[in-house]
Amino acid sequence: MDWRTLFIILHILGTIFGVAGATFALAFSRKAQSDGNIDASEGALLGITYTFLRTGLILIVLSGFGLLIYTRLTEHAQYLYSIRLWLKLTITTVLLLNTIALMAKRIPGWISHAISLVGWYAAFIIGAWRGYHWSYLTGIVALAILTLMVGFILKRTDVAKHMHA
Repeated sequence: MDWRTLFIILHILGTIFGVAGATFALAFSRKAQSDGNIDASEGALLGITYTFLRTGLILIVLSGFGLLIYTRLTEHAQYLYSIRLWLKLTITTVLLLNTIALMAKRIPGWISHAISLVGWYAAFIIGAWRGYHWSYLTGIVALAILTLMVGFILKRTDVAKHMHA
């Protein structure tokens, strides 16, 4: 197995962990908070889920860095100018900042969940979408709008839940 194949496998594995982790983190945290109390078993399940998310993030950062170096060293530098690559780099940076902000308790959970869910799914879709032809700006605007929409839905369902409690 060559380095490129190893980096791609690790990158895909990281994306799988991230997409699954973001999905389950939202579902499990919503369920755990439904009664206003997160018990020990719910906390343990959330801990495992967040470990998957962090592992996915570490895998995509390290494998992505490896792919960047490999691409540069094998004189395929034209790929470094790809709009898809720059969108994925931006998404990864946002996911990293989101993780740091959440761990530092500087961002509400519903905002963090919206960023995480949209970011991980967008990275997955953009990575798989070989015919992607949007501009960088169009991609960023679409991601911002989707994140605001998901955040709005999460916030509204939180408010509705508390109104009926």
